[in-house]
Amino acid sequence: MNSSKEYRLWLAVRSGHLLVVKTLVADPTLDVNWLSPFGFSSMNVACLDGRVSVVEFLLTLPHIDVNLPEKDGYSPFLVSCQGGHHDVVSLLLADDRVRVNQAKDNGCTPFYIACEKGHKEVVLVLLADVRIDLTLNRTDNGASGGLASLPG
Repeated sequence: MNSSKEYRLWLAVRSGHLLVVKTLVADPTLDVNWLSPFGFSSMNVACLDGRVSVVEFLLTLPHIDVNLPEKDGYSPFLVSCQGGHHDVVSLLLADDRVRVNQAKDNGCTPFYIACEKGHKEVVLVLLADVRIDLTLNRTDNGASGGLASLPG
C-alpha cells in the first residue's frame, strides 16, 4: 500500500477529515496535484464526494490545479455536476480559475452531465451563470445534443 504523504492527503480528503488535510498541506514539499493510483487528484475526489469544507479549503491553495482531470477526463467541476453536489458547484463557479465548460474526453460537458443525471438544482445553478455555454452540450458520441431534458 502506498504510504506517501500525497496518498495520505488523498485518503484524508476522501474521508472528509479537514483538520488532517490542513495539517498535511502545511508541508511545502507535498504535491497537492498528485494523482492517486485510481487516477484522481485530491481536488477531484473532494468534488466527487461532495466534501464542501474540503473543497472550500483546497480552493485557497495557490498551487492547486482546479481543472486537473482524472484519467478519463472528468474535471473536478464535472464530477461535482455529475454527483449533484450543487453546493460544491456553487463554490467552484465562484472561482475564476475553474473552466466551467471543460468537457470530458468523450465530449460531454458538465452542463450536459447534470441534465442527463437529472440534477435539477445543479442545472438551475448552471443556467444562472452566464459563462455556461449551452451550445457545447454533446451527447456521449460527441454529436450536438442541445438541451438535455430533465425528468419530472
